Amino acid sequence: MIRYPKALLTGICIFTACRSASVPSPEPSSSPIAPETEVPTATRSTYRWVIPSATGTHSYTSTSRTIIQESRNQTRRDTIQVSMWFTITSNEHGDSIVLKGSIDSIHSKTSLPIVQKPVPFIASIKSGQIRFQSQSSGSPNHPCNNSIAEPLGDIVTILIARPADLSSGSTWTDTAAITVCSGGFPVSSQTVRSYRVMGQEAQSEAEILKLHRSETSTFSGSGAQNQHQVTITGKGERTSQISIDIRSGNPTNATIKETASVSITSSGQISQFIQQVDQTVTLIR
Repeated sequence: MIRYPKALLTGICIFTACRSASVPSPEPSSSPIAPETEVPTATRSTYRWVIPSATGTHSYTSTSRTIIQESRNQTRRDTIQVSMWFTITSNEHGDSIVLKGSIDSIHSKTSLPIVQKPVPFIASIKSGQIRFQSQSSGSPNHPCNNSIAEPLGDIVTILIARPADLSSGSTWTDTAAITVCSGGFPVSSQTVRSYRVMGQEAQSEAEILKLHRSETSTFSGSGAQNQHQVTITGKGERTSQISIDIRSGNPTNATIKETASVSITSSGQISQFIQQVDQTVTLIR
């Protein structure tokens, strides 16, 4: 879902248009020789948590490395590395959560422009659905030409629709929808994400709840680029390991691995690609 726009934009340029221009197992317990004593706080198991919704303003950093490779020719590949800093403000409004934020800075080895001023975005979480968009992206009535919005998909990884009441082994799903501008036209994705609670651990003087998330995505987009009519379609699978601060509800860290198959049609010619992504998102403050 989330990195397709920026990676596929590079794939289009390189491979098409440019041609013509787990739940851990417990350790075995030793024989109960000594009298039973209280388990130390640092290792005591907790089986139920009531975690508040994350609110307030927080800053994150995201680093991602994307490899896009032509399926029929493994020597034809490109690597995209992006570091991004962004801010999110979360507020509860009745039965939904509204998130407003901005991309504050980007460092990239691709053709993404330098951020001259914050790029705003807005998202909502309601009834297990996340909807996300750039406030400066195009619409049916306005040209989609804001290439700086391409990395917006990296932010969705840290947005989670979840129950407040969780227990060991809890499972649930949410969905995420995002449309961003890529190469002058919109690319939209739909993702179903399945979660499982893995357990609690102490981390940097905070109590952290660990989650495992698996995702399946489909995405598509079309438009004109370099005098070519381009269509993008594909599907992907992703796994994520996520940490949430039990006291505040804030996600503090996420590591993501993704593999996607991509089809790009340009002026009647179809090219197939494999995209692999490694991403880390970390709470700064």
